[in-house]
Amino acid sequence: MGRWRIVRGAAPPNAIAFLGHPARSAAPPEADILRQGNTRATLRVPGLGIVKLLHRVGSREKLAALGAPSVLAREYDLTEAAIARGVPAPRPILCAERRSLGLLREAAIVLEVIPDAASLQHLIETNFPAPGRRRRPHGDVRRALTSFGRALARLHGAGGVHGDPSPDNVLVTEDGRVVLIDWPFALFAGETTADRRALTRRAAKRYHTTPAHVAAALNGYGRDGFASDPFRTLCADDLMKAAAAQIQFGTPTREIRAFLRAYCRQLGFGRAEERQTIERVAAAYTPILRSSARRTIRNADRDSRRTASIRERRTVLCYRRGAPLDAVAEALETETPRFERRERDDAAGTWRNACALARFSLPARIHAACRFDGRSGRGTLLLERPAEPFEPITSPCPVRLAGFVRQLHAFGFRFVFCSDATLVEQPPSLGPFTFRQGYGYVLDDAGAVEYAPEKPTEASAGAVAGWLRGKGGAGAAAAFLERVNRRLRFHV
Repeated sequence: MGRWRIVRGAAPPNAIAFLGHPARSAAPPEADILRQGNTRATLRVPGLGIVKLLHRVGSREKLAALGAPSVLAREYDLTEAAIARGVPAPRPILCAERRSLGLLREAAIVLEVIPDAASLQHLIETNFPAPGRRRRPHGDVRRALTSFGRALARLHGAGGVHGDPSPDNVLVTEDGRVVLIDWPFALFAGETTADRRALTRRAAKRYHTTPAHVAAALNGYGRDGFASDPFRTLCADDLMKAAAAQIQFGTPTREIRAFLRAYCRQLGFGRAEERQTIERVAAAYTPILRSSARRTIRNADRDSRRTASIRERRTVLCYRRGAPLDAVAEALETETPRFERRERDDAAGTWRNACALARFSLPARIHAACRFDGRSGRGTLLLERPAEPFEPITSPCPVRLAGFVRQLHAFGFRFVFCSDATLVEQPPSLGPFTFRQGYGYVLDDAGAVEYAPEKPTEASAGAVAGWLRGKGGAGAAAAFLERVNRRLRFHV
């Protein structure tokens, strides 16, 4: 089946021994799993470094790598290109491939460990936690986002684009230094590689443009630098992805504004150009988020980066990656302190909604797993128990409730019904709560909404207003409707 061969860098003595370990994709005892997907895994291996494994190669990737470098070999080259341009990135140590008759079977890249670093995603999620989780301030989020904005601007100013500048691809050290990781989708003007044509085609697909436009952008930078219009369109796409990803992880808009301003000022934009840039980014949020929501719903019962599935004869078990499978299996049979069990006629649909709500860090109960009948969709849901019990809503505040509902509307969700079992409130001890955290209100029943961004919001608002009328009277319902029907944009 072919042996491992070093194609980039030099191998430490223990590298090939680790790659030859029969259980490496299942995480040998000495390795810590950082990310686990259907085809890839990222591990921290003591004495070796950060190891990214491509342990399952699809037919398309095999063809693309026939007579050409693998995607991880390209990542090695692109990471070196970033470092050469003064962009902070982890030093690549080696890249190895295992081929049979020229066909790629597996690949691995080893990178240095950045000491005392946490991902920007971790900083955001601990400072602005999901419902039911206790806030654990860790680092200065605004300072980290400002540093990220400057680093991305330096990359663009040096003739490069990252391709996936998400908070989970940004490391922040204890002293506030930012390091960008995961470079397989990057592009650099002036780089000459044997598979430049293939890279251009892949980039065109990722940036939703044509290979000719990508080529013009990279060539244009060589002539005009950052002033080249085609190159700036690629940079604008990079910037929009970075801002949209921050929204998906629950970042308040004031923090995103700090990121965008740092980016613009690093590039020397004037006030008018800064304002235009921020407005263009805000206008691009909606299509990016809708595409992400539809993809999340479609993949909710499949193996993906965020969820895994086990299909049996008649049932399907779906669970969130990171949830312990043994604890999930136990909780599906009996009540446990860790998870709450719920039986639902439409468990499959509720699970899909819950996955999409979690994708955007919206104020909704966190679902860990679902087992449902493959034909009827009926089954059992497992919900994560909160740090402190949620409270029933006894005296709803129309203003706060309107902000909560407007946020769900902005992300494309519409209420189908609303009752006392639909919404709950977080205990004040877990606050204070931001707008992105629903001002403390939480959607307890993910089956009460549907993802229907094309539908008008009036019926959805009316469903909540009808419940509010019964709880707080006609005046409360009127005050709610006055505020909830205002148009909401992602102002930054």
